Amino acid sequence: MKYILIGIVVIIIVVTAAYFIETNKTFSKGKVVASVNGHTIYQKDLQLIEDSVSQQTNKKQTINDSVALNSIIGEELLLQDAEGGGYNLTNAQVEEMIDQQLKLAGSNITELQQQAKAKGTNFDDLIDGYRKQIMIKKITGDILSNVNVSVTEQEKIQFYNDNKDQAIARGNNVSSYENLSLQIGQYLLIQKQQRILADYINGLKQNASIQIFV
Repeated sequence: MKYILIGIVVIIIVVTAAYFIETNKTFSKGKVVASVNGHTIYQKDLQLIEDSVSQQTNKKQTINDSVALNSIIGEELLLQDAEGGGYNLTNAQVEEMIDQQLKLAGSNITELQQQAKAKGTNFDDLIDGYRKQIMIKKITGDILSNVNVSVTEQEKIQFYNDNKDQAIARGNNVSSYENLSLQIGQYLLIQKQQRILADYINGLKQNASIQIFV
């Protein structure tokens, strides 16, 4: 029987194109649930994040409105921080970057425009969504690069031993530590990175104007 010791992780920063792109569409966004330094967050935004997590994990993981809202607030604070910290990109620059990548895959920007039109998505909104994703990826990468994050062998062994008995109690077969060592290390590293990003976002929250209406 195949058993995976490490469960699916919902990362603190759930950055998805769906949120950044779909929020610009003209469908009903529902009630206002929050405001971050004047940026409005709607009920529909929460649903987009929740649906995205469910789809990405094949419905094995779900999140509620509270987690989704916290994720969006974190994303918006990081985006605003990036925009004020010299990370700005123009849509034209992003379009050029995407075109270069598409050409490597045998496609081009014109085909992307056609696909967006077929799906009823405004192409400029699509590019702007990618622009925001790139900016957040860049600033989070820089935040993490400024901190020495590593996982020790002792931490991995401790995690394995702590979770092994629980797995056996549930009737699961557990692979050897040697087979799971790399996976455990990656999981623990993600956890540490999550805590660093959470601390950074909490710092941004201290100086932000955030209103929650739910």
